[in-house]
Amino acid sequence: MAIRFQCSSCLQPIEVDDEWASKVVACPYCRNTVTAPAESSLGDLAGVPTASPAQPPSTPGDVSPPPPITSRGNRLAIVTWVLLALSIATMMAVNAVVRQHAAELEPVQKSLEAGKDPFQISREHPELFGGGGNVPPWMLASSMLMVMGGLFWLAAVVCGIVAVTRPYRRAMAISALVTAAVLPVFMCCGGLLGTS
Repeated sequence: MAIRFQCSSCLQPIEVDDEWASKVVACPYCRNTVTAPAESSLGDLAGVPTASPAQPPSTPGDVSPPPPITSRGNRLAIVTWVLLALSIATMMAVNAVVRQHAAELEPVQKSLEAGKDPFQISREHPELFGGGGNVPPWMLASSMLMVMGGLFWLAAVVCGIVAVTRPYRRAMAISALVTAAVLPVFMCCGGLLGTS
């Protein structure tokens, strides 16, 4: 017959076989060692987990091997890389859309090079900046993609910072954060060089 009692640490109901009466066992919930009573202190409870025998304490000279490293992952490190890939993909899509409409943006580029005020440029080119009523769909799409890319990048930075605090796959998280730090510099330099 089984002995049912409450763990003295976590107060969860546990069960042991009669042979473990008055012996030290490990609670299946909190893993603390408790002494099983000689007889049940709880009624018949369905689904009560069985406690396992406690391991004998090791002596000071007895060195136990470290627990094996499991293949537990740091999912946030992986999420960080996925978010960075999405950020890069959206920025590449912005680049592709803008390149298709480079001819439409050429007058604006010339006005910028001439040192004109951005407000003056928007008044001179109402067809691009909504002064005539509607913004071109390609410009609206590229703006939305740019905002999405920025949000993906920001989420990647936040996930990367949290992932670095986790014990597993820390190198993966650090490499993702370094990539996230270099990405805006690369995008800005590419834009300055006229390659974006």
